Amino acid sequence: MATRSLSRKILYTVIILTILLTILAVLTEIVMRIMTPAPDNSYYYGKSLPDSEIGWISKPDYQENFSISDWKSDSTYQVSYETEADGFRVYGDLSSSKRKILFVGDSYTQSAEVNNAETFYSIIGDSLDVEVFAYGQAGYGTMQEALIIEQYLKTIKPDLVVLQVCDNDYIDNYAPLEEHSSYKVGLRRPYYSGAGKIDYQVAGKSRWQEVTDKSRLLRVIRLKLNQSVLKYDGPSAQELMSTKGREYAEYDEAVKLTESIIGRIEKSVGDTPLMMFSASVYEPMLADMRKSAGKHSILFTDGPGRIIEKHKFQRPRINSSDGYHWNKYGQEMVADTLLPYIRQVLLAE
Repeated sequence: MATRSLSRKILYTVIILTILLTILAVLTEIVMRIMTPAPDNSYYYGKSLPDSEIGWISKPDYQENFSISDWKSDSTYQVSYETEADGFRVYGDLSSSKRKILFVGDSYTQSAEVNNAETFYSIIGDSLDVEVFAYGQAGYGTMQEALIIEQYLKTIKPDLVVLQVCDNDYIDNYAPLEEHSSYKVGLRRPYYSGAGKIDYQVAGKSRWQEVTDKSRLLRVIRLKLNQSVLKYDGPSAQELMSTKGREYAEYDEAVKLTESIIGRIEKSVGDTPLMMFSASVYEPMLADMRKSAGKHSILFTDGPGRIIEKHKFQRPRINSSDGYHWNKYGQEMVADTLLPYIRQVLLAE
C-alpha cells in the first residue's frame, strides 16, 4: 500500500478539521438560539411593528400591562399602556365640533411610562375641552415624525399641530452621527438627504454586520472583536456635539438637514398653526433647534424640558426608572407648562 505524501496528509487533516469545526459551529448556533434571547430591540419594536416607509410604527389597538418604578426609587406602580386606531396613543372624535390638536413626537410623546389618561396631552385635552390625537414612538427622528404628520393631516384636520423634539433628534436625523454616538437605535429608518429625497438605511451598518446579525454565534464574535481589537476609543458624537458645536462637521450637517425637515413640516401643514416644544435642554442642541424653529417663524418653547430639569431631584419623583421619561407627576408638570402656549395659539386663530 502506497504511503500517502505529506501534502495529501495535510489536505486530509484540513478537510477533517473543517468538517469538525463546521459541525461544532452549527451545534453552537443551535444551542445559542435555544439558550439566549434574540438581540433586544423591544424598546422600539416591543410596542410597534416594522414599516417599509416609516421604519417602525405603533401597534394599533394594542394593550399591555406592566410594572415600572420611579427614578431612584424602590416603589413600583402599574401601567396600562394602550393604543387606539392606527397606533395613536389617544385618538379623538373626528366628527366632533371641538377644536382638534395633533401631537407628534418620539418616546416622550409615546409616554409608555404612564396610563393613557395620565399623559400630558390627555391632561391638556381635559383642561381645554378639545379633541386630542397623539402619536409617538421611541427612537423616532424628525423625518419619521414629518411622515406621520403628512399621513394623518388630511384625515384629522387639526386646528393645531404640536411637534415634540429632543436633543437626540440630530443623531436620529443623520446616520453618520448615529454611527459615532453612544446612543444608537440601529434600525432601518428614513433619512432626509435634501431636495425632497429620502434614503433608507441602518445607521453605520456594514454588509458584514448585516450578515453576522443573522447568526447568534457570529454576532457575539463580532461584538467581542469590536469591544477589544476593533474598539473605538475616540470621543462620542455627544461629546463632540457639546464641545465643538457646529464646528463638528457631522453635527453641522445634521442641523442643516433637521432645519430642512422642519421646513418640510411647516409647508405640509400649510395654514394650520404649528408649534414645537423640547423635552430636553442639552446645549448646543437646544439653541440650534430653537434657531431652526425661528427661521420658519414657528412658536418654540423649552419650558417642559426646563421644568423637568429643575425639579427632577424633588419628591415625589417626576421621572420614571430611566431618569429621563416622565411619570404621572412629570406629565402633569409638562401639561401645565404647555397649556399657556396652546391657549395662546388657539385664541389667536
